[in-house]
Amino acid sequence: MAKYIPGQLGRIEGKLGELVLYQRRGIPVVKRRPGKRKLKASASQMLQQEKFILATRFLSQVRAVISLGYRDRKTSMTVQNRAIGNFLRNIFQHTEGGVLMDYTKVLIADGELDCLYETQVTALKGNFMQLTWLEQRYLQSGVSGEDQVCLLFYNQEKEISYLQESAGKRSDCELSLQLPEFMSDLNFHIWVFVISESGKEVSSSFYTGNYTVIR
Repeated sequence: MAKYIPGQLGRIEGKLGELVLYQRRGIPVVKRRPGKRKLKASASQMLQQEKFILATRFLSQVRAVISLGYRDRKTSMTVQNRAIGNFLRNIFQHTEGGVLMDYTKVLIADGELDCLYETQVTALKGNFMQLTWLEQRYLQSGVSGEDQVCLLFYNQEKEISYLQESAGKRSDCELSLQLPEFMSDLNFHIWVFVISESGKEVSSSFYTGNYTVIR
């Protein structure tokens, strides 16, 4: 690093060939531009980059439900960063060709409220869905029979997502839902989670499985 003394042209700042001219604490300074990094990424770095790309791509397609499902816990991290961190740690399977998402481990909601017990999909015919769960006779503090049941459907081939908020109440123990026509004859991963009656708390999501919506 060297100093330069401005001449008749006055103060000069910016790039000049391979040099960078700037002011440092009021003193004119010149230094050589840093060269480009030539080191190739390691295998582990490339694997992490692949995971990051897959995670952010999926999250961009379900942004609305992630904003809803990750708002409960009080941390300094943003909703998006919490979700990405969760995904990078938990949802990938390593294969010879790279990595794949393990949808059974995906949490599209991450909260402390109780989710539904023994949730089962019992019908997906004629674009009609039925979901059942067990009654909770002894509700924990903060849990209400008026809590709202929410569902997320996701098709990985066409990258289609469908969020159904307030599909039913916790106390119902079952719900019936007519699905949109565009979902006909497609496979969908389905998650269920619960939002508190006040709207301030959420449960962690439960993965119910991968199903075909029959027309």
